Amino acid sequence: MKNFLKKFSFLILVPSAFLLTSCNVGEAFNGVEKKLWPNIWILLAQILAFLIMALIVIIFAYKPIKKNLDARRDKVAKTVRDAEDNYEDAKLKNAEADANIKKSYKEGEDIIAKSIATAEEQKRKIIEEAENDANKRRKQAEKDIENEKIKMEQEIHNEIVTGALEASKQILQRELSEEDNKKIIEDFLNKADKKGK
Repeated sequence: MKNFLKKFSFLILVPSAFLLTSCNVGEAFNGVEKKLWPNIWILLAQILAFLIMALIVIIFAYKPIKKNLDARRDKVAKTVRDAEDNYEDAKLKNAEADANIKKSYKEGEDIIAKSIATAEEQKRKIIEEAENDANKRRKQAEKDIENEKIKMEQEIHNEIVTGALEASKQILQRELSEEDNKKIIEDFLNKADKKGK
């Protein structure tokens, strides 16, 4: 700013000094000796004109220009501060957004992992239930087969007994007592068992 003031004052003061001290060329050779020594009144008038001109320049040019330059400097500084604040806010928001994205990815991975674990658990339970159901059915089938086998053996036994009684009646042509029937049947079954084994 001081540099500007020096240049500005030089541009104003030098031309004004030449205007105020201008003299006629013809007079320059007449009374040269008088002109060697400056006239005190002219010198005072020139100094006074210079001071007035400097005061006018300071009041009407320098102060408004300085005021405008200060206002512009303040505005630029405020703009720079606002830009820095906005940049810091943007950096914080960007970091927050990045953190939210990472958190969302992590939550997504956790949800997927939980879903996979739940699916595996359900799969295990379904397989276990199916195996248990198959075992129950197999055991029930074995039990049914065993019951059918016993039932068939009972039926065969009853048919054999009935057939043996009929055969013994025909052979003996008479009615046997209950005791005789039991004895004949037991003998016959014992022989049948020995042959079956």
